[in-house]
Amino acid sequence: MSLMVPPCISYAEILLPLPESRDVWLAPTAEKWKAAYLSKSSERRPSLLDILVDLERLHSHQAEIDQIDANFAFISGAWELVWEYNKFNALHKAQSRHWNALIMKSKYDEIVKLLQHFRIGLDMSSRSANDTILRLELVLMHLHMSLQDVQLFAGIEGPEEARRVFPSLLEWVKSPAARQTVWHAGQVIRAAKAQPKGCIRGFHSIAVYHASLAFWVYGLWTENSSQMNGNIPDHTRHIPIWLDEVETNDVQRFIQFERGCPGIRGLSKTQIGGPAQGATLNNPSTVMETVLEIVKQNFEGSNTPLLVENLIQLMGGLQSAAARKAANEVH
Repeated sequence: MSLMVPPCISYAEILLPLPESRDVWLAPTAEKWKAAYLSKSSERRPSLLDILVDLERLHSHQAEIDQIDANFAFISGAWELVWEYNKFNALHKAQSRHWNALIMKSKYDEIVKLLQHFRIGLDMSSRSANDTILRLELVLMHLHMSLQDVQLFAGIEGPEEARRVFPSLLEWVKSPAARQTVWHAGQVIRAAKAQPKGCIRGFHSIAVYHASLAFWVYGLWTENSSQMNGNIPDHTRHIPIWLDEVETNDVQRFIQFERGCPGIRGLSKTQIGGPAQGATLNNPSTVMETVLEIVKQNFEGSNTPLLVENLIQLMGGLQSAAARKAANEVH
């Protein structure tokens, strides 16, 4: 997920049962291990493939399996489903006669239904709930956008590739899929803000970077795409839609009908010592500054890991690019 490369092992190949529950793994003595082991059901624990086929087995075997590892395994399997869907979707966009819109819609609906079912059954009181939500929201974000196209547009392969993906991204940014993308990106940021000090590192920091790319590319076209849609009443365009807060009816109206002005709140007053003003996506430079503030604040008073420093530089470059674009439009 971090490097956007094909999964090394397919979920269909992992037939081993999910790990035993943590009270077995962490038993301090042989006697307590035996007691914990014998207290479990003798029924075979489900495998990753089993829970992807029938998610109820993840919930019905909670006492017998390591719930944290099982949740992360499920999300990894779901990521491969999303990866496969995006590849099929690329064929569909290329107007392949073998993949029609009904097939793609069916695949999309099944993945969304599976992930929603998983979210409903998630124990939000567990210590790993925030990490699980961050991973889940990242998977949902990637379901609705092509990060490869976004990175190409950002210049990773040069100006020629950026021009090549421009038409498809312009079409995407006008669609509900783009608005669904930035909603899930906002929820990634929300989960990141809830991380303890010094914990936006490794995979968490890359998730934040991917979310910032979604904000950035959407924000570059927000003003133009709103102007092109004459069906949106002026008074609804200014309703604030905070993507890194809880879901509301206004959020759904934004996703479905493009009503409202999306943005992120950033850190709260108590976290930064001042009021949280928020940043709207139609100002991508300020949005990137807000995301950078979240990451930097997480390491205040401690050393920042090298990977995080590199990502901070990348996001800083995107912020500068957005600021230059805004300045050129003014002049």
